[in-house]
Amino acid sequence: MYTNAYYLNSGYFHHFHLDYILISGNQYIQQCYYVVWLCIGSVETIRLGLSLIINWDLKMYYEPEDVPALARTTTLNEELGQIEYIFSDKVR
Repeated sequence: MYTNAYYLNSGYFHHFHLDYILISGNQYIQQCYYVVWLCIGSVETIRLGLSLIINWDLKMYYEPEDVPALARTTTLNEELGQIEYIFSDKVR
């Protein structure tokens, strides 16, 4: 039937070591992608938790207008840490 198929070691990849390197290299590349996605997912989970903590913080409540803190993005915590000066042209 199919005696010249490459997976039967009679075609292009007739060396066992070459087959092993190609198969293990392919698995290694796939595992690298898994690690990257796991890191991204864990960082995003931490960001989500921090944004929930901002939403639940009772000290960030503005009582005169009855407005609680509301984090609409998961990167709000990182953006708030970058503020050093607030410039305003309003004069009272």
